[in-house]
Amino acid sequence: MATFFHTLFLDEFVRRVNIEKRQTQEVKYRCRARWATEDKMRDEMKYKEQRIKAIKEYCEARAAQGYTGRYDKYEKKTKYWVEEDLEFEWEKSKQESVAENAEYQVQDSDGTDLMTDPNATMNFDLTEAALGRLLGASRESRIRAWYKFLAMGKRGCKGPGPAAGPSGSGTGGKPDKPAANTLLPTVLKNELPSTVIVQYLSGITKRVNKMQEMKEKYEAIDDSNRSRAHSQIVVKCDEHMSALEKIHDEAKAKGKAKAAPKSAAPPAKAAARKRNWEDTWYINFIPTDYTETAQRFYENLQQKFSSRMDDSYILDLMLDAQFHNSKTSTYRTRMLHTLLPKLMYTKARAHVFDTWLDQLREDATALLEDGIAVSGHGVYYPVCVAFKGDAPMITKAGYLSRAFHNLGNPCCWECLAGGPLLPFEDCGRRPCWEPSMYTERPWHRPSPIAEIPAFPDAAERIFRKDPFHIYKQSVGGSFVASSLILMLDLGYYAEAQNNGLDALLGRAYEDFAFFVKHEWTGSIVPFIKHFTKTNLHYPRADAYPYARLKGSDIMLLTRWLAFLMEHGPRVQGARIGSLIDGRQQQRDHQPFMRHIARAATGAIAFFHIMHTYGLWHPREVAQQLGEAAFAFTDSYSYLAEICHRRSLNRFSLVPSLHYMHHFWVDVRVKLEDPSAKWFLSPVIGNSEPDEDYIGKICRLSRRVHPKRTAARTIDRFLIKMHFVLHEGSDG
Repeated sequence: MATFFHTLFLDEFVRRVNIEKRQTQEVKYRCRARWATEDKMRDEMKYKEQRIKAIKEYCEARAAQGYTGRYDKYEKKTKYWVEEDLEFEWEKSKQESVAENAEYQVQDSDGTDLMTDPNATMNFDLTEAALGRLLGASRESRIRAWYKFLAMGKRGCKGPGPAAGPSGSGTGGKPDKPAANTLLPTVLKNELPSTVIVQYLSGITKRVNKMQEMKEKYEAIDDSNRSRAHSQIVVKCDEHMSALEKIHDEAKAKGKAKAAPKSAAPPAKAAARKRNWEDTWYINFIPTDYTETAQRFYENLQQKFSSRMDDSYILDLMLDAQFHNSKTSTYRTRMLHTLLPKLMYTKARAHVFDTWLDQLREDATALLEDGIAVSGHGVYYPVCVAFKGDAPMITKAGYLSRAFHNLGNPCCWECLAGGPLLPFEDCGRRPCWEPSMYTERPWHRPSPIAEIPAFPDAAERIFRKDPFHIYKQSVGGSFVASSLILMLDLGYYAEAQNNGLDALLGRAYEDFAFFVKHEWTGSIVPFIKHFTKTNLHYPRADAYPYARLKGSDIMLLTRWLAFLMEHGPRVQGARIGSLIDGRQQQRDHQPFMRHIARAATGAIAFFHIMHTYGLWHPREVAQQLGEAAFAFTDSYSYLAEICHRRSLNRFSLVPSLHYMHHFWVDVRVKLEDPSAKWFLSPVIGNSEPDEDYIGKICRLSRRVHPKRTAARTIDRFLIKMHFVLHEGSDG
């Protein structure tokens, strides 16, 4: 057996039979349908009660697919999808053709196979197996039959004839029994397996080339857009290609060792043989013992790919690499839909805003149902995952009756917090309002936005919580302003003389400015230039302070507070030391400082995780993000409580605190499902880059005539998009 593939072979006659079957079936149908209420079916369409009942039962059973649930705009009447007429055209055809051709397969003494390119079907099956899609009995039988067809000429026939070789019997015998749990082809003992070997190795070569293309694609990604997952894919490709190259080197060495001596062939044939060894290594992988080496080769290949390139692993790579669009120019990641100056949708013209919502619903629904046709690439169907904005915008667009302005009443569109016996201030690990989530709709009549196909079980899920407005434009401003004023209340930054509020705020700002310039390693420049009673909204001692600054300033102040708790304020040019351990201040100050530090680090960690990782978080990252949100809300509510005990109006309990706590509850609920592996990031609702986009559009509108604001701004927008997309402008 050891010399079977390297003795002098005769020319082998190979017969190929191509059987091609085609079966086409085309069904065309035309459906005439419309939305109709029960009264309309009865009065206008003249349907009988039996048919009306059947239509209602059919549509109500498929409410989740959108057959019902659309309400009349003026009267609360359910509409049903009524198909009035349906016509079919059915065309079916079947065609079968058989083509047979013959050719010679020549193999010289060094085992060089001069056959044509391998069959695409086997490469496809090999690729499927290499991806880890292990095949069941029925499919494995089909593949073995196909391999047998390739090796023997056609299904069910005997071998093409006797073949020379010490191990061949000279007659067509029964095939060897294939090894268990492998996809090795069935080959007659007296037949050349080179056809099947080349099929295998050519498929592997294509796999290596595909990996090289994938690697080059991800290496070409700009550093600013490259994520951790992109780098992981490049490393994995290198590992796989390195493993295959090692197999290649072993095969090449074995082939050279078994090659006939140079004296056995003329010089021209010896030179051609050497060229073949060097150029077409996959053809020269003719093992000394096919039943052992080829099996080991394929099992090694299958082990390499099945553990790393199966469907679940590819899905993990895709989810880990899917990043949010908060980076790069917002002109490249967003598209303008409508431009409405404020005077166009005042209370006297409320119908303008409602009409725009109706148009937005129609456009979004058409986009989801019809898709986007891309020339040469088919049709892409988007999915609606969020309607985002600040709280006033969501309240107005969603027709919400439970929103932030309803203090003393339910104030959350996701739950009944704020209602009787359900205080929204509850920030525990299992708050009392959690069981009420998504139990009642937060409107008296649904908004057109809620009718966009997205979340049939609870349509209000489409309105996403915005981390930017919740923290940086609301509760975060209350936190930094209250913490700063509390530091002044407790005597920090006081000196022997001139301890008025303005002087104390001036010293505190000097500390903050020193931190930004000398102690913080970031590059953000603060826009706030002073701490004053005006920008802290602190006109008198019994007022609740809060700040409405730029989002970057709120985060910078949050980092400063965390640093301040750890190292203390500057006194005579040096930090006095940690305020958390209780050694540098009165003992009763320690709870304040400890919870300010915990809240600040929690907020920093929350936004760091949200922006650093992609659109999907693995389980451990999601838990860290949830714990960061809980650390902030828990410490903030505790600070509000102990300040209230001291009759200090600090840390106002606002609905945004409740919305922030929802991030923790959402993560904790999903973590209770042990099968949950990936968690959607809160960044899906972040509208911070959208605020930047709105600012750019507003700047375009500054130099147009007031009477033509909308039309001229859209013209300027289209010109700007031309320069961004075609001229390389950064937007």
